[in-house]
Amino acid sequence: MRHIFWAGSKTTQCVKSINSFFDGFLNKHTRLFEFGPKYIQAMVSRANDKQPADAADQRFSRPLITGFMPERFFRKIYTDAKFLDVQEECNRVTPLQKVINSDVETVTHMIEERVWVLCKDTRIEFRTQYTRIYHVKMHAKTSEAYCNYKHFETHGIICHHIIKVSDMHKVTIVPKKSVLPAGTRMF
Repeated sequence: MRHIFWAGSKTTQCVKSINSFFDGFLNKHTRLFEFGPKYIQAMVSRANDKQPADAADQRFSRPLITGFMPERFFRKIYTDAKFLDVQEECNRVTPLQKVINSDVETVTHMIEERVWVLCKDTRIEFRTQYTRIYHVKMHAKTSEAYCNYKHFETHGIICHHIIKVSDMHKVTIVPKKSVLPAGTRMF
């Protein structure tokens, strides 16, 4: 289900998150005619809860940790929390790659990297001895890239494979296709 946008969460997390958000506004005894006003109350509450974070994003600019162009670009347009996810992807860029196919329109790169595992107890990620192969296709004229890892399609952030290939091709702009539309909510 990597082709479906989940905002970085699993299906059960989405349901639990939505249920916990509406607790206090709606319950199993809420009548249909009460639903509209209570739903509006919940949305106003959510908007008010986000105002301090939005104000902090306007005043604070997190320092860059890599020299990659996407990191500079997304620092300007994403919230601090979403930008941290971009920085994490920039940190994962791997040097293992090679071109496997090239024509006038596209260049296909094969990237082999070690598999990352999240330790449940410590919540720390580490690389294992196992490897996976990913393919990144970059369109020569538009600089649009597609990776079979499908991180953008699932989490809304371009993956470190695309960041690496974009850097190799000295891409100076992030294509609109790789930017979440304004107003997209992340749970």
